[in-house]
Amino acid sequence: MEKIGRRPSTGFTLIEILAVIATIGILAAMIFPVFARAREQARSVICANNLHEIGMALQMYAGDWDGHYPPQEDNLAPIARRIGEDATFRCPSARYAGLTKKDIQRLEKAKHVEYLRPRRRQPSELDQWTPVIADRVLLGSDYYYHAGLTNEAPGDALLAAEREASHMGRAQVLYASGRVKLLPEAEWKTLIPRSGQRREEDFPSEEESTGAVRGGGGMRGGAGRGMRGGGRSRGGRR
Repeated sequence: MEKIGRRPSTGFTLIEILAVIATIGILAAMIFPVFARAREQARSVICANNLHEIGMALQMYAGDWDGHYPPQEDNLAPIARRIGEDATFRCPSARYAGLTKKDIQRLEKAKHVEYLRPRRRQPSELDQWTPVIADRVLLGSDYYYHAGLTNEAPGDALLAAEREASHMGRAQVLYASGRVKLLPEAEWKTLIPRSGQRREEDFPSEEESTGAVRGGGGMRGGAGRGMRGGGRSRGGRR
């Protein structure tokens, strides 16, 4: 008489499933930081390219003005029109970006507002991250500019730099020689004045930003558009 036995199971046991999940978790913990570093390195390269482009525009400006760079401290408006695109003045890794409290106050009183050409976006998509020229002053730029130099300045003189150390504790800096270098935060802080740096307290809260939009009295040309998110974190743009 033939014995009737139980059919062998073809599925996975609970132990096997848990072992696979644990293995996937370990691999993810090893791989994701590598991807994050690679992404940040790519963003750092974009930031360095932005400063290279700013440096070339400053050289062109100096060629038109007897070797002198723009005279006003921390104002890149004279070359912003040459460059044209807003993305050149935006670091993709910046944590604190957009219009500060002082920028918004200045924008509210401005008689003439001019937006730069957005890259890969429609004009209707302009937001609080968009640099804007208000009465010949560039607001909302992620880069600080040091005025008072000529094209005969020493090569190691600071010309422009990021407003924060946004690349894993380091910041890109542009020298008068045209060289761009990634500096540690401690060294970067010795080069940039406090007025040229950005911190969270420099930006309005969400309530203040919303109030500025609702009030909107002195803002011209849609200057208050898109400020509801506040000016602090650029996380949503990443």
